[in-house]
Amino acid sequence: MNKLFFVFTLTLFINAALFAQDARKYTTHVVKEGETLKSISKIYDCKVKELKNLNPDIDEDELLINTTLVVPNNISKNNSKKTPEKNEIISNSTVKYYIVESGNTLFFIAKKFNVTIESIKEANNLKDDTLQPGQKLRIPSQSEFMVKPSEKKAEFYQIKKGDTKWKIATLYHITVEKLNQLNPELQGDELKEGEHIWVPITDKQLNEEVKETYKQEQSPDFIYHVVKEGEGLFKIAVIYSTTQEEIEKLNPEAVKMLRPGMLLKIPGKKKDKFVTHVVEKGDTLYNLCNKYDVTEEYLLLNNPDLNDGLKLGTTLFIKPINKGEETKNKTNSEFVGKPKSDEIKLSYLLPIMSDSVVSFKKSKLKTINADFYLGAQIALEELAGKGIRVVAHVYDTKNNKQTINKLVKQNDVASSDIIIGDFFIDNSLLIAKNLPDVPVFLPFYSKKQDSITAPNLIKSGNDESISGATLAKYLSKKHSGEKIVLISDFTDKNLTDAKEIEAFFNEKKIQYNKIEAIKSTKDNSIINVNIPDLISLLNEEQNTWVILLSDNSALNADVVNAYANAKINNTKLFTNDLFEKKWQPNYSNLAKLNWTFISPQFADFQNPEIKKFQTFYKEKNFAMPSEYAFTGYDLTMDAVLRYESGNLIKDLEKVKTIRFSRVYDYRNSKNDDLKNEGFFVIQFKPNFSFEIIEE
Repeated sequence: MNKLFFVFTLTLFINAALFAQDARKYTTHVVKEGETLKSISKIYDCKVKELKNLNPDIDEDELLINTTLVVPNNISKNNSKKTPEKNEIISNSTVKYYIVESGNTLFFIAKKFNVTIESIKEANNLKDDTLQPGQKLRIPSQSEFMVKPSEKKAEFYQIKKGDTKWKIATLYHITVEKLNQLNPELQGDELKEGEHIWVPITDKQLNEEVKETYKQEQSPDFIYHVVKEGEGLFKIAVIYSTTQEEIEKLNPEAVKMLRPGMLLKIPGKKKDKFVTHVVEKGDTLYNLCNKYDVTEEYLLLNNPDLNDGLKLGTTLFIKPINKGEETKNKTNSEFVGKPKSDEIKLSYLLPIMSDSVVSFKKSKLKTINADFYLGAQIALEELAGKGIRVVAHVYDTKNNKQTINKLVKQNDVASSDIIIGDFFIDNSLLIAKNLPDVPVFLPFYSKKQDSITAPNLIKSGNDESISGATLAKYLSKKHSGEKIVLISDFTDKNLTDAKEIEAFFNEKKIQYNKIEAIKSTKDNSIINVNIPDLISLLNEEQNTWVILLSDNSALNADVVNAYANAKINNTKLFTNDLFEKKWQPNYSNLAKLNWTFISPQFADFQNPEIKKFQTFYKEKNFAMPSEYAFTGYDLTMDAVLRYESGNLIKDLEKVKTIRFSRVYDYRNSKNDDLKNEGFFVIQFKPNFSFEIIEE
């Protein structure tokens, strides 16, 4: 059952958004000698304040000649000025602007002008991705970000008629595979004439750019740094153990506008690297200081932005890395990773089965593979935007042990920092045993996983067999005298969960009432319950918690309708997962009962970050992401960020993380390996929305 899209369909059913378009038109004005904002405001019959709002980057006291301003189109009758049409590009020989239309996104605008999202944000000093209709954006020229941050030595190449990937790759002395790595958005072999793609830039060209920019040869007392997307002067100063003021003295132009691809002059030789940490949900200054053994004052000194609070996704500089600290420590599993380099080597070993005869079962497996990796690709692109360089390769295991034995002997696979795959636990175990020093992630839960183990095999699929115990632990924390009613159908899973809950309540000495379900004598698939027994347990003076462990439609309907329609409305309903899709419940009744359930996978489709992921995925792949796409994104993002921050090996079992659709809460199993025991606790609200109340 696709749990994510059960929720998504319901969310769409109960929510609608209305968008209003800003019909106001704007035009441009090129500043002439002697003009001021006041004189220009008279020409366009507007206030000076309105001009400032439309052009927040201008300096009223130093209004430069030939500056292009965005102005209202209420031009006076004595002046003539062309009004741009909808979506018109406003430009002159040196500057290009774009007026934001209702519904525009940064991704749409970046794609339209063949530039990166981060370069637009840098050029306009945008703090986030929010845009307003009528907002003026300066579009950076390609020369402003000639060096691709993730490659350090790359430039734009404009595709000409007759060009092929092989021809361009040959021209730049690289392989087609390398060209595809530089341009992950390229699909298939077809190239569109006039578009720009990334290609390597030679050292000679780079040195010429340095000379042109600074009009001087490199000095042994200085080195150059290529600005990456998302970097600020303070961050660069920390990396090189210098000060922001020193960099500003050597690069006065950087004070005005720091852009990706800009070459900065840095005093002295590069010093020690810093331990970094990417802020995740649940992080606090107190926890970070304890984790990295630093004081809060020291953390604030290295990261002055922390004065505004911890922001998700921000990279913090913790402390310099001392010699020997780059080698990972052993875990309880006693396996050692390799020292970190400037790039993370990630290998996907997936059962793609590219040369197999397609059957329905194999076709479904291929769809899962494709969705999983398409989600992973978006995670890799986002990581590159954070300045984390990941070199990823995909290998087809063909679901064949002989193929796997050959793959693990290849140098690219054997030297991996992280391996994700195979989807089948027997294959993952084989990979893990062949490469005992490499962490191997099993992406999905397997019923066999408790009996199959290796010290470096990380079982990241949520262990659904513990859902009963997880629900019992949650309820015991919240219990304060409520009457508890336990009801179960006769499936193995629900009977096991019921036993887990009873055992836990007995251990904690929590009283509960158990109501036995009744099978129909005519049809065993029909299961009911004695309604008077249900109602008899209700009490006006005592709240009632009903734990319903059932996949049976008749039983579910009996319990939900009986309690929701009772005159006493102090009852809450708890389940060990979403209801089966085949049962169409009365959602009003579920809302009355404050239905709360635990689930190994859940996505809050009202979350702005998840909405952005869905939009980007759809624009890129022409379809909404499936639950497998969400898992590919989540697991890739989680594994790489843990590795980057030092948590993948050292603290895997200590750090709990929450991604878009999964909680990763690793625990040592009986076999001394690691398995994921993370679950969401979700409540169905009276307004028919879902809310995560515990992770």
